[in-house]
Amino acid sequence: MPSVLAGRTRVPLFPKSLTEQTPQFTPSHPVLYKPAPTPDQTPTDTNAIRIWAQANGYSVPPRGRIPPNGSVNRTV
Repeated sequence: MPSVLAGRTRVPLFPKSLTEQTPQFTPSHPVLYKPAPTPDQTPTDTNAIRIWAQANGYSVPPRGRIPPNGSVNRTV
């Protein structure tokens, strides 16, 4: 170990067969994933959902996201 640290002994990092040959590189041609188009959906009328929810005893906020089923408080 002292001779390695002093620079008197050379320790090869790679086998000679790796350093004597020029590496070859062939780029790959990745297949790009293209998701299937989603079917066209008509916009959701959130005002109609809020009116229905309030008429059926659900407490929904007047603006913002409509909470998913199960997390809405029923007022009846």
